[in-house]
Amino acid sequence: VRMASGAGVSVPVAYNKRDLILYALGIGCKDLRYLYEKDPKFSAFPTYPFVLGFKGLSSDVVGFPSEPMKAVGNAANIQAKGPVLDGERKIEIFKPLPVTETRLKILHKLIAVRPKRSGTVVESVSELRCLESNVLYSKITTGTFYVGVTDMKEMGPKKSQRVKMPNRKPDMIVEEKTYKAQAALYRLSGDYNPLHISPEEAKKLKFSGPI
Repeated sequence: VRMASGAGVSVPVAYNKRDLILYALGIGCKDLRYLYEKDPKFSAFPTYPFVLGFKGLSSDVVGFPSEPMKAVGNAANIQAKGPVLDGERKIEIFKPLPVTETRLKILHKLIAVRPKRSGTVVESVSELRCLESNVLYSKITTGTFYVGVTDMKEMGPKKSQRVKMPNRKPDMIVEEKTYKAQAALYRLSGDYNPLHISPEEAKKLKFSGPI
C-alpha cells in the first residue's frame, strides 16, 4: 500500500432537484417532502449523499466503478478484480443539503485496508463539503469490499466494530414491500452496479435476482 492512512482525495459532485426526487423514488419513499418540489417542506432525503460518490458531476449513465469510486480505489492503490460491494455505511448529518442545483465536493480519506479470505475491505471516511466555504454537510464512514482482491497488505486502525446481537425479541418490526423495478429505478441516481439490474451478475453473487 503506497498511501498513508489518513491521506485523501477531493472529488467534485453536483445534483439538482430532479436528482433528489429520483433518489427518493428509487428507495421507495412515499413522503411528499422528498417527492414534490413545491411541498413547503421539500428537502433532500437524509441518505442522498450516499449516491453522490457514485455519480460525481455526471447527469448521464456512468460506469461502475465510476470515476469518483476509482479515485478512492487508486488512493488505496487497489484495482477492482471483480464485484465491488458495500460492506457497511454510517452517515452523520451536520447541515441539511441545499435543494437548488448545487455543486459540492467530497473529501475521501483512506482509513484502513483489511485483507480477507475472498477479497479486501477498504475503510474510508467521506466528508461532503461546500466548494467555496468548506462548510461540512455530512460525513460518511464506509467499508467497501473488493471481491477477488487478495494481494493487499493490512494498514491503518480498525474502525468497524463487531455488534453482538441481543438475545431477545426485537423492539419493533417494520416491513416495506419493494416493487419489481425498484432497483432498476434506484440505479438511475448514480449507483450503476450491475447487481441492481443484471440477473446474470446477481446469480454470480448467489442472489436470486437483482437487488
